[in-house]
Amino acid sequence: MTTAELGLLFPVKLVAPNSNWPEIFQCEKRTILRHLAGIPVTYVEHIGSTAVAGLQSKDVIDMLLETAEKTDLSLLKKKMKALDYHCLKRPDNPDPHMMFVKGYTAHGFRGQTFHVHVRYPAKHAELVFRDLLKSDNSIAAEYEQLKMKLAQEFPNDREAYTIGKTDFIKKCMTDCS
Repeated sequence: MTTAELGLLFPVKLVAPNSNWPEIFQCEKRTILRHLAGIPVTYVEHIGSTAVAGLQSKDVIDMLLETAEKTDLSLLKKKMKALDYHCLKRPDNPDPHMMFVKGYTAHGFRGQTFHVHVRYPAKHAELVFRDLLKSDNSIAAEYEQLKMKLAQEFPNDREAYTIGKTDFIKKCMTDCS
């Protein structure tokens, strides 16, 4: 599929905050951890806008899964595939350059959508930014306004939507470090 076709199939749509997002995350986290027995997982954290109470978001539960550098990645992929996750190579992401997604079909979204970002041990910007949004209501409100503007501007271009948030996130990360 072309990027344009994908954009029509999986539009950028923000929804009202859902008080069930933390529970949905916890349930999926338990399922993943149970299924990844034997894989060295340091933690699985809820990240992204659905991890911040009261924030409009795409209805996607983002997770950060930290694993040891010695992890057998082919076994990790096999176990995640058994949970209906699809592995995406992400050369632009930190090592091990992969994430897993669930909830995408050839006909659009189906059920709850999840993204599992896999990382080796480090200080992860996603956690720092999530905690900043949770602790500073004015930054969270400014971020939400930016997301709403970008969702209107790029309803069928998820990449442009994401890139549009980058400068704001970088500025926040610089200001808080």
